[in-house]
Amino acid sequence: MTRTVLSEAGETIANAINTVETQRTLLADRVTELELSIDEPDLFLRTLATHLGTRLVVDDIVNESGGASLVFLTAEDADAEALSSLADEFVTVERADVIAERDEGIRCELRLTGTTIASTLTDYGAITRELAADANGIRAVIELPYDADVREFVESIQATHPNTDLVARRNQTSSVQSERDVRAGVTERLTDRQYEVVRTAYASGFFEWPRDRTGQEVAASLDISQPTFNKHLRSAERKLFSMLLDD
Repeated sequence: MTRTVLSEAGETIANAINTVETQRTLLADRVTELELSIDEPDLFLRTLATHLGTRLVVDDIVNESGGASLVFLTAEDADAEALSSLADEFVTVERADVIAERDEGIRCELRLTGTTIASTLTDYGAITRELAADANGIRAVIELPYDADVREFVESIQATHPNTDLVARRNQTSSVQSERDVRAGVTERLTDRQYEVVRTAYASGFFEWPRDRTGQEVAASLDISQPTFNKHLRSAERKLFSMLLDD
């Protein structure tokens, strides 16, 4: 019992530290940008790219409270039917839906169980800016706080994924202050559920015209009813507009 309690306490503390580090990166004036090459044959994104015979670009990832993740991908040269059948071929894929077919590729949403390489990077305090996979491996562009120990970070990733190489390191000026202020204000005003709903709707193409997905389809993706989706969406929109329009 003591070991169990200490293990849960350690996990809680680690999550809190990672949250603080991520927030510090979001609000920093300067960041360290790293480009990583991860050559691990058993990573799911690479397995998926090899299976489909195409390059996959991750557009966004929404982590759900239950531990699953909604991963929005663009498959540059893939068959829509092959994408739709992924849930039948991979245990990790609970659901696979094609969102839209565009010139740059097919946009799809996967509901995945378990950890992803993106969640691993987040666990170590990184913000993933770009993530792509093909049959040769995974390329990730991430940001860390400017004063972060890069060597320690890379070694931490290598402890889990030994075939990780640091390709490039760049010191960058982060987003302009106004953009950081807006993002900080958004995360402060929205509840976790409202943020999840808005981000999923955005990544799903709900705000495109014509829409890539309807409210009913986004609600189904989140496993909630459409009235509940509308409630969270309207509440979030009201809070966001109040930031812009209230004196």
